[in-house]
Amino acid sequence: MHTILSELTPLLTKGKYADAAHLLQRHLSQHPADHELWLKLATIAKQANLAELHHQAQTQYQLVSYYNHRLYLADQALRQRQLKECGALLNELLRDVPGEFRALALYAELAIACGDYDAATEIFETLNLHNYAHPQLHHRAVQHLAAAKQFNKALLVSQQIPLQQLIATPETALAVAQSYVKTAKLEQAEQLYILLSQNQRLKAFVTQRLGHLKAFIGDSDRAAAYYTDALETEPENTESYWYLANLKTYSFNEQQIARMEQLQQTDLPLQHQIFLLFALAKVKEQQHNWTEACRYYQQANGLLHKPGQHHTLNDSLSLRDYFSRHPVAQKAAGSSGLIFILGLPRTGSTLLEQMLASHPQIDASHEIPEITSIARMLESRKTDSSPYGLATLSEQQKCSLAQRYLDYVAPLRQQGRYLIDKLPANCNHIGLIKTLFPDAKIIEMTRDPIATGWSLFRHLFAEGHLYANNLQDIGQYYLNYEQMMQFWRQQLGTQLYSISYEELLQAPETHLQRLMQYLELEFHPGCMQFHQTARAIQTPSTMQVRQPLYTSALTDWLQVSDFLEPLITKVQSGRANILS
Repeated sequence: MHTILSELTPLLTKGKYADAAHLLQRHLSQHPADHELWLKLATIAKQANLAELHHQAQTQYQLVSYYNHRLYLADQALRQRQLKECGALLNELLRDVPGEFRALALYAELAIACGDYDAATEIFETLNLHNYAHPQLHHRAVQHLAAAKQFNKALLVSQQIPLQQLIATPETALAVAQSYVKTAKLEQAEQLYILLSQNQRLKAFVTQRLGHLKAFIGDSDRAAAYYTDALETEPENTESYWYLANLKTYSFNEQQIARMEQLQQTDLPLQHQIFLLFALAKVKEQQHNWTEACRYYQQANGLLHKPGQHHTLNDSLSLRDYFSRHPVAQKAAGSSGLIFILGLPRTGSTLLEQMLASHPQIDASHEIPEITSIARMLESRKTDSSPYGLATLSEQQKCSLAQRYLDYVAPLRQQGRYLIDKLPANCNHIGLIKTLFPDAKIIEMTRDPIATGWSLFRHLFAEGHLYANNLQDIGQYYLNYEQMMQFWRQQLGTQLYSISYEELLQAPETHLQRLMQYLELEFHPGCMQFHQTARAIQTPSTMQVRQPLYTSALTDWLQVSDFLEPLITKVQSGRANILS
């Protein structure tokens, strides 16, 4: 607005009102949403005795100012979490002016607030923001696309933001850095984090993220150095203690332990209490003080536990009935080259992935969220009762969804015949996976349920996994999982390959050779030297899988079997019911 006013001033000074009015008309044809300029045009047109233009501008001012006021009200409703009111206002606004970019952008924010990331992504694609010269919308798009886990698209839009402007907007810069990490561009992420570390407000947070990058590549010493630096910046930020503990190779010194115990006596925010308790539990494990370790784990999980709010599996009688009546295809015309490793978390899937990724014909990346995103989108839009609305999806629509996934993973592929998607939660969507990719190789990783449950209870998940904070809930979740997988094992037969963590540790070469037969590949000796394979691993097991095989994790739960009695009882009684 400042630029156009500076151009108008000389004309108005010279009394050239008609020229000023025509200049302002041309500007408003490109920027019609500025109601103040419509009022300005009405005033100048009146001075130029342009009665018709004066009337048109006055009318437009009233319409646009009213529209902008309602848009402001919608924005305020969103900020105050009045989501229904916001949605109603936006629906009216888009009825009045279909496709209005500000209303659409706000609708995308509303979709994010409602948890509908797919709708937000679609809206931003509709706006085609990477070609739209509006900086604020570029920032919104990057932030929301990253939140929707559409990381490649977030990076594409971010290219329209100058670096200096990006650094000046931390929320966007952090979203870009996260997108670099999730697309395996760790060097770019590191460079951006280093630039952001100059911001004192962000220093501790960014230093922690730099530590994560080093942990991903197996550099535990530099990771620990970054985490301790973060503690020096913010001594009461107990998150850094948890990250040090979660390296599983770091030993706390007496001074650090004393400081942690001292902090426990202070009035910390809830999340910092949880971080500290998990870290102290790891300290007690290092000291082989299992009684104290269990006490700290119980306290930490007690703070996290929300009775009645459990993460459920995607299993139902209607789902089983549908796939029993509509079996997935046994063969595919083409070859997707996809391997899905799935199962419960903490069952050794990262170890298996690292072994397979050591084969020259197999690529691996990280836990890919795209199947979950597609599933969520289909469930939110389906018009029938079938799983994902598959009953009403055309073959063309299924091909389109398959291509969406393949486009998502394309930047992650290298030269291998296969790409691994190792997201344990994909066990919820086996039917969808085999519908979109009939030739996909499905590998289920299993482990003793008590060992799995003990590992789950000791881990602080970044999000989800609400069942993992209570031993009985873990037991019930395992039983539900086992019931669900019994159906898929029977349904898929030899199309699904199950392997146990215990078998893999006790006879790795034998079981890898059998697995290679399933994958139709020759065995490669590099798979047995998996701990020497250099690649980034973005899971909690990043340090363990860089060591030769060890079997201590098979029976470590026996040291706390009394503590685990609620889990053991739940699993044993439930197993009997499943078998009967």
